[in-house]
Amino acid sequence: MITVKDIARHAGVSLGTVDRVLHNRGKVAPDTEARVREAIQNLSYTPNVHARNLSHGKVFVIDVLIPHLESDGGYWHEPYRGMERAFSRLNMSNLELRTSFFNRYDEQSFLDYVNARCRANDEHGMPDGLLLAPVVSPDAQRLLAECIATYSLPSISFDSRLEDSQIPFVGQDPKQGGHVAARLAKLMKDTGTSVATVTLGRVDPHLRARAEAFREYWQEISSGTVHELSLLDGSGPDYEKELAGLLREIRDEVGAVFVTNASADLVVGAFESLDVRRHIPIIGYDILPQNANLLRDGRIDAIISQRPQTQGYEAAHMLTQHLVFGEPLDSDILMPVEIVLPENVDSFQSE
Repeated sequence: MITVKDIARHAGVSLGTVDRVLHNRGKVAPDTEARVREAIQNLSYTPNVHARNLSHGKVFVIDVLIPHLESDGGYWHEPYRGMERAFSRLNMSNLELRTSFFNRYDEQSFLDYVNARCRANDEHGMPDGLLLAPVVSPDAQRLLAECIATYSLPSISFDSRLEDSQIPFVGQDPKQGGHVAARLAKLMKDTGTSVATVTLGRVDPHLRARAEAFREYWQEISSGTVHELSLLDGSGPDYEKELAGLLREIRDEVGAVFVTNASADLVVGAFESLDVRRHIPIIGYDILPQNANLLRDGRIDAIISQRPQTQGYEAAHMLTQHLVFGEPLDSDILMPVEIVLPENVDSFQSE
């Protein structure tokens, strides 16, 4: 079946431009409109029910369920920017976006969304589609999965998978990430009798999977103890002291550290507060500005990128294509496991 995406590709224009030509709304340059109409004729395009919805003024409501953007060192700004970029490029007037932010460290706000939308039918009503980052406990994830299944709600998860659900996922395989980190630790470790994984924040399933994959692969390729350290995220001097306390116990024996989320900068600060004189290789996640600067300075040795902006872009694009143009929801879109070193960090600063 010929789709609007095919027309856009054939004419070399955006989906939003095709939408404006098909439904005679908005300004389109005459030569551009001619290319679109020629593509429609050449491809023998027939509008489907979704296109008719457009012509009848159908507005599609998309909910975005995401942690507060400053969480995890500001990590969540990245996928959110990707979604904004996708919606901006689509440039469609029939999309209504509703963003619900939740607290990474107190999942009651996540449950409040589930209860309001899916159990109490609040005044906002059910959306037409949902984009979500389910970085909460498995029990909380299952409640949302039940809601999605009950209402057959078109949904896409990004960053991490939704437990007990078959909805498409856009993100990175945590097992691959853990294996790559273990290989890097083996290559970088030159002193110390052990290695460590550090998870800061609520231990979500995908972070735990990274740490477990690191430990399992390390046992295959090397020897020595793997210390698995975790600490609920927070702020203030007490939290920093607690993190330093965990690292103090292993600082004399650890040969490399893998930080499973975007908080490698906090581990660097904790080691410096302990006045550790020898260099302990640190492998982190995500090219946030603070991590990039530490990588350039040699205080972080490698970063694994999972391209969060691309995740947000692809998830938003896929859901919009499904709702507005009837495109099928794709299977998972997996991000590559990319290694960022001081030598190539500048090429990852802007996706």
